[in-house]
Amino acid sequence: VNPFTAYREHEFHIRYRFSKYSVMHGLLPLVIDGLRKPDKRSLPIEPVFQLLICLKFYVTASFFRLNGDLMELPQSTISRIMFRVTVILAAYLNTYVKFPTNQAIQENRGLFKLGEIYRNRKGYFSLNVQVN
Repeated sequence: VNPFTAYREHEFHIRYRFSKYSVMHGLLPLVIDGLRKPDKRSLPIEPVFQLLICLKFYVTASFFRLNGDLMELPQSTISRIMFRVTVILAAYLNTYVKFPTNQAIQENRGLFKLGEIYRNRKGYFSLNVQVN
């Protein structure tokens, strides 16, 4: 089953947390060269499906749902795919994720003194944030 044709855009986004366009034109070009096999021995899994397997695991953190939802693959194969895709994506960490410099941390250190404003109604410290 091809998820790009099987699911509408909203269903695809729920399952993979990315739009079809983002997967095909954003993520796939980053990983395709590292996932493509030079030979066609033993029916290799297409890079786009390897990427979707990995994204599905990131969303669900469950091998069982992943295995039944996308394609019937042994857990060992899914683990190898997860490792390969994750290593490739991790290589782009510094390109897409920016951590604060030591100077920025020092400049903002005073903000941490306001901790009491983040105490919730149950007495715990929390910060209500959303990541897309």
